[in-house]
Amino acid sequence: MKKLLILLSYVLLSVCVSYAQVTVHTKLEWREFVSEAGRFKAIFPAEPDTIKSQAGLNGTIRKTQITAAFPQIAFMLIYADFPGTPAMNDEALRNDYDVVQNGTASVTSSKLISKRDIWLSGKLGREITLKTGAQIVKYRLHLIGDRQYQVITSFDAVLENDKQTQINVDRFLQSFQLIEKHILKSSPADRTRS
Repeated sequence: MKKLLILLSYVLLSVCVSYAQVTVHTKLEWREFVSEAGRFKAIFPAEPDTIKSQAGLNGTIRKTQITAAFPQIAFMLIYADFPGTPAMNDEALRNDYDVVQNGTASVTSSKLISKRDIWLSGKLGREITLKTGAQIVKYRLHLIGDRQYQVITSFDAVLENDKQTQINVDRFLQSFQLIEKHILKSSPADRTRS
């Protein structure tokens, strides 16, 4: 669990510096993004950039970050594999999500705004909203087997009550779906469709 906390904290801290590595878009044009390697699909409001990296001893944790950034808001999807993660029941997952949520809030000096349980393909996940400085970070965390998925939005706090911002945030977060292996056999590599 410590590896999970460390990576999540690193990822949320890197949300601020990620803008230097991605294209900053100006117009929202929603399109589907399908990742065969990540075994998921989601919609992004622009052509996303993909960054792959490794962490841990001998690069044991591989992380892929897919981002569409705008001047006041970013949409990000991150997945990472944690080999050897034991199977967990819902109570254990809730405890681990609490540890991640509290650790992340502490490391980033954030204030917890809300949290709630969510479900994805019958598996328990967590939706968390934090306020860190002048940013609101709303994200969903899913641990499916030994793979962790983070579906993240980060936007200027001045947009906290903006109705269109909330619609866009919810649209992105709710679009994330896992893809069954038999569906992937007929699909090409990671791709975006308008």
